[in-house]
Parts: sequence; C-alpha cells; structure tokens
Amino acid sequence: MSSIASESHFGEAQIPRDANFVYDYSLRRVPMPIISYMAISDVSGKYDEKEENPARLSLKLLKEVVEPQLIAEEETDTPSLQKLLSDAFDYIDEKLTQANEKSKTSFGVSLTVVIADRKKAHIFHVGTNKVYLLHERRLYDVTPSVSSSPASPPNENSKLFTESEDSDNKTQVPVPEKIEGNNLLGQNKKYDIAYNEVEIAPGDTIIISSDGLWKNVSGEEIAEDLLSALSIQRSASRLVRLSFSRDASDNATMCAWKYVVEKPEELKTTGRAVQKRKSKARNAASTALMVFVLCAIFAIGFALGWRIGDGLKKPTEKKAEVKSEQAKEVPKETKQENVEKPKQETTKEEAPQTAFPKTAFVKGAGVRMRTSPNPKAGIVGLLRDGQEITILEEVMGTDGKTWSKCRGIVRTGGKDVTKEGYIRSDLLAQKEES
Repeated sequence: MSSIASESHFGEAQIPRDANFVYDYSLRRVPMPIISYMAISDVSGKYDEKEENPARLSLKLLKEVVEPQLIAEEETDTPSLQKLLSDAFDYIDEKLTQANEKSKTSFGVSLTVVIADRKKAHIFHVGTNKVYLLHERRLYDVTPSVSSSPASPPNENSKLFTESEDSDNKTQVPVPEKIEGNNLLGQNKKYDIAYNEVEIAPGDTIIISSDGLWKNVSGEEIAEDLLSALSIQRSASRLVRLSFSRDASDNATMCAWKYVVEKPEELKTTGRAVQKRKSKARNAASTALMVFVLCAIFAIGFALGWRIGDGLKKPTEKKAEVKSEQAKEVPKETKQENVEKPKQETTKEEAPQTAFPKTAFVKGAGVRMRTSPNPKAGIVGLLRDGQEITILEEVMGTDGKTWSKCRGIVRTGGKDVTKEGYIRSDLLAQKEES
C-alpha cells in the first residue's frame, strides 16, 4: 500500500504557481532518524513566466541546503532542525528577493515544510498553506502560527477542530482562523517563520494543502475522504478535483504522507520469504560447485591420458638420439658488458610548508562554519557556493579528516556577519597562485 500522495491542478488560467514533494523513509532496510520529508510552495502575485517558477525555485533551494543533512543522518534533534531550517529560509528569501528585483515583479512565496521522525513531526511554515494531522479518525489543524505555541495532538490543548453536531464522532470540522497573507518570502521585508512540533504514531496521516484547496474543501470532507478511500493517492486526486469544481480560478495542491508500519503477520511472512530465498541461493551455489568439481576432474583425467598415450608412441631410440644431439649442442652465450650505473645520491627534500593565510572558495550550497573541527560542533553560520574565504590554518578533526580554520562572511539570523570557525577542507577549493 502506498504511503505517499500528491496532486495539483493549474486552475483555469493554466499558470503553474504551486510545487511540492513528499518522501517516505519509514520502510528503508537501513533505518534513518528521519522517516518523512515533505513540502509545499505556493506563489502569490505576478511573476515573469519567462523565468523559473518561484515555487519550484524555492523547493530546489530548500533541497540544496536541507536534504544533504537529512540523508547524512546528522543533527536531527529539534534545536539543530530549527537552526537548519531558519538558515535555509533566509537563503531562499534572499534568492527570491533577487529574482523579484531582477524581473521587476512583486510576487511572494508561501513555503511549508514537514520533517518527521518516529515520534514527532516538525513543521516550519511561512504564508497561506495549511497542515492537517489525521489521528485516530480525527482531523486536527496543526498549522503553526507565529503568535501561538507548539501544539502536540492528541492533547486537549491542541484540538483546533470542534465536533460537528451531526457527525459520528469520527471526524472534526475546522474552527475558522485568520490567515496571515502578508507574511511571504521574496518581498524584501521582514518575515516570521512559524514552528510547530506534534506527536505522531503509526497509522497517522499528515496533509499539506495550498490555499486553493483548503478554502474550497472543508476539514470534515478531507477527513471523510481519506478514511473511506482505498489509497491516499486516490483521495488526494478526488479532493483536488472537488476543489477545482467549486472554484477553478486558483491553483490547488495537496500532498500527504501516511505513517505505515508492517504488522507482525507481515513481518513473519517477510521472514519466511527471506529464508526461502536464502535456501534457494544455497542450493544453487552447491549445484554450481559440484558441476565445477566434476568438470575439473574430467579435464585433469583427459590431460593425463593424452600425455601417457603420446609417450608410449615415441620409440625409445628416437628419444636417445634427441638427448645425444641436445648434449652436443653448446649454447652460444652473448657477453654483455656490465655497465655500472652511476650511483645517484638521493637527497631528501623537505616538503615545502604551506604558507598561511591563503584564499579559498566554498564548494556547494549550505556549507556550514562550525565552532570547532567536529561535525557535531555548534554552527557559526551558513556559507554560499563559490564564496571566497580566508584559511588561517589546517588541523585534524575529531572525525579523522582535515579541517580548515577560516575567516569569512556567514549568513546567520538573516544577517551577513564576518566570523571565524572551522570548515571541512574537502568542502573548499584553494585559489591557485599565479
């Protein structure tokens, strides 16, 4: 059964304004701390259609900065994720603002990211999207607000939905709330990142939708469709079509992830299947080895038989004549002059010591400067691809790799500041001296 789903339509204007992705890591053979990674981006206002869609651009920049850290299984605790996403949003806002100024447009971008481990979902949000949690047949609006504290469903304080009078207590309908539409990325003004942290359990479903969908489809309809559908992909397709039928003027996008785990019966079946495959593999290996041994015995026997038969056919006298002729022949020896090779005195040259400081360039986006040569040390700030920095010295890190103590301009807290810290040397390209 599929655990992820995504669906969208362009509206009657047929102009791409939304972008999304959703990944499921929960059933990997090699477990990861992160089991789900999903995001939706939505563009408001006008943008130059000849240029790259700002929604797609924002997700591409997000992956460049965040995804390598998630795959590397580093820094997945709450403070590190908040620092990582805060720096990523600053980087995306800067690039979108530059695109706005370059094309002389006035678009803004909503961006919502959900990163889940096996116990919690971490939600980072700017703009007009919404995040829902379907837990034990009840739907909760867990969209974070800048002014509200994190909620942790299914606690009473986190229930942002009230029960409908004619419902069967399986779904809940949303309480209307004000949407902060002026808090967008790329508009060259201060924005606020809203953060929420909610508890999740196997069987839960997390849904992110753009405003084109949640304005036209109620929370009760979303819950009922997800609970009755054969798959979440089919439900996502139906809900997006329903939104389109009610209002085709705006784009609508929905992506969802269901926390699926194997049942004990499935695990036993899987184990028996694995044992069966291993047994077949062992039988095949034994058969191949037996065939190889038989072929080797046959080849050796044939070679020995041919050699014995050939020896019996040759007369003894002929053998004696051949031996006599070989004894009389004197091999001609060619004298070679021994040329003494001049002894080369090898002098040990001392390896030239590297002069510091020297200039280098950053390789890759999202490279971090740390407080010490340790991959788990505190983060000083974020560096950009191709940025010039100054190397002060090189040291050996706690991970056994070479680190460089550097000075450069880093991005932290939405500001560019000159700082000193440590960067892994393989993430730097040294400037060639002329």
